[in-house]
Amino acid sequence: MIFGNPKAVIYYLGVLPTIFDIDALTLTDLAIICAVSAVVPFIGNMVWAMAAARARRPLKSDTGTHRLDQISGGAPVGVGIVVAAT
Repeated sequence: MIFGNPKAVIYYLGVLPTIFDIDALTLTDLAIICAVSAVVPFIGNMVWAMAAARARRPLKSDTGTHRLDQISGGAPVGVGIVVAAT
């Protein structure tokens, strides 16, 4: 799964070797790096899943859908105004 994500490939092949001395890593070090690399994205994905679950009920209402449509339509307009102004 990681090899399909270009940002992860850049991190593991480009950034990680600058942080750790690859030749000095022990098996314990590799296990810790692997565990952290698994746990941190898992926690991040769980936070997004819980946020989506909480947002489901308000977004199912007509009012919630209308507000979401307004925000989704207004965001590109706002970005366009900022780009034009700078």
